[in-house]
Amino acid sequence: MAKKPSAKFTVFLVILFLLLPIVIIYVSNQGNPFINNKVEQAVVSHLKDRGFSDSDIKDLQVVRSGTDNIDGAYRSRMKVVFNDEPNVEYTFIKLDGGVVMQLCKVKTQGENNTVEPSSIEHQHLNEDCYMPKEEISNSQYKMPVG
Repeated sequence: MAKKPSAKFTVFLVILFLLLPIVIIYVSNQGNPFINNKVEQAVVSHLKDRGFSDSDIKDLQVVRSGTDNIDGAYRSRMKVVFNDEPNVEYTFIKLDGGVVMQLCKVKTQGENNTVEPSSIEHQHLNEDCYMPKEEISNSQYKMPVG
């Protein structure tokens, strides 16, 4: 005769099946914490290589993009706000190969704290910023060559 599973094992399975959907929803919305950490480390290293120090940066925040998928890039991105432009959000992505690029799309804080796409020049926007193909026709920026 087959042995019945123990009560502890049954409770473990019930808890596992109850927690699994919560974990899946969290990772879908917030991203894998290990990937988020890799993206954050790569972007901080990229900014330091470009000459920025911790005192130049007001805010760093990992954000998860659900609206656009860039081929070869993690969906977790870094939103960076600099002290000398406190109302401007720059976004950096990490490609699968480890290269960090800045997106050309810049957001500014408008009245009532609304975030609006910006079309004016900003001092921290790199000339070699990346613009996804579907946004090129609506943009003043050009995709990097090479």
